Amino acid sequence: MRYDRLQILIDSLRQHVANYGCFFYSAANPDSLQLQKGVFRTNCMDCLDRTNVVQSLLATENLNLVLRRMGILSPADNVLDQLEFQHIFKNAWADHADLISIQYAGTGALKTDFTRMGVRTKYGLLQDGWNSAVRYVFNNFTDGIRTDALRFSRVRSIWRSI
Repeated sequence: MRYDRLQILIDSLRQHVANYGCFFYSAANPDSLQLQKGVFRTNCMDCLDRTNVVQSLLATENLNLVLRRMGILSPADNVLDQLEFQHIFKNAWADHADLISIQYAGTGALKTDFTRMGVRTKYGLLQDGWNSAVRYVFNNFTDGIRTDALRFSRVRSIWRSI
């Protein structure tokens, strides 16, 4: 993954994030109703984990816009400037990625070191290697539906040859 290109991607999407907006309503000021006009559909052709990295960056961008709209942040502020919040937000996002990945791939997410800390680490690379190896074993030897389908196709080809 080209991490150096992520900021270029977010910069190119910033106006779309602003145009899509978010649902906003204040009971104190009912005229402040704002409707959300769009959503991002993100997916990488082959990687749940890369998708999560991009989604976390889009979520950060959107959260900045929402908090500015609410008057909590000034136009120059960024949620990630608040170190305590940054820690909670990034870890919650990475924990969520792990849960989705466990459901989908059988292991925790890859690249969560980047989601949590904003950089790749040696430990993160080792963890990704381990998770990739476990995924390989799951996908090729223990995935029940796939294994059953392969066995069925082999039995079927044996019967055809008899």
